[in-house]
Amino acid sequence: DSSSTSICSITGGTVSYLAAGTCVLDFNDAGNGSFGPATQVRQSFTVVAAVGASVTVNSIVTTSAVPGSVDVGSTGYRPTARSTFGYTVQVRVDPRSSNVCQMTANGLVRFIGAGTCLLDYTTDGANEVQQAIRVNAFKVVREVGSAIQGRLTTIRIVGEGFYGRPHVTSNVAGVRAQVVRDNGRILFVRISTPRSARDGVHELKIVLGDGTTAVVRYEQRSH
Repeated sequence: DSSSTSICSITGGTVSYLAAGTCVLDFNDAGNGSFGPATQVRQSFTVVAAVGASVTVNSIVTTSAVPGSVDVGSTGYRPTARSTFGYTVQVRVDPRSSNVCQMTANGLVRFIGAGTCLLDYTTDGANEVQQAIRVNAFKVVREVGSAIQGRLTTIRIVGEGFYGRPHVTSNVAGVRAQVVRDNGRILFVRISTPRSARDGVHELKIVLGDGTTAVVRYEQRSH
């Protein structure tokens, strides 16, 4: 029974005793073409340690070097762990971190948002182990290209963590900015500039879906 995973486990029909406490076993029969499923039968008994004896408890040992902090958009961390009883250890992203990190099909962790990424390690008969990784907000490295007065132009913003089609606005009245493509490291921003807008260096404000912001300067010229 799920209430007894730290007390006992069963493999191939053999019950192993992991710690002192109450072991609950659930007996089920799904039935077949001739008979319907049987009512579940539950059996419980107390597991005690022998006087003067010690009980070895299963535990989880993480074997991968957890990064202290990473940047949004990075990937490549592969969490691994082992069980002192030799059982398989499952690793998953804690549901509370679903907007911060994801587990890929090949077992790598992808960091998609700023915050804390929680990884849960579980196995039979052991307490859950949790890792916490701090994920830094996205960053802007540089801007490439210029906006042309009275024309529709596209500039590139190079950085890290550009996911989820961020919202971009200009600090110049009448200028419209729209993200047309992003691949995590480059934002392609289409800028529509009215003829009345003055030349010079202006600012674009970038806002991710989680509210994280950054400001980048861009040049606007008449030709």
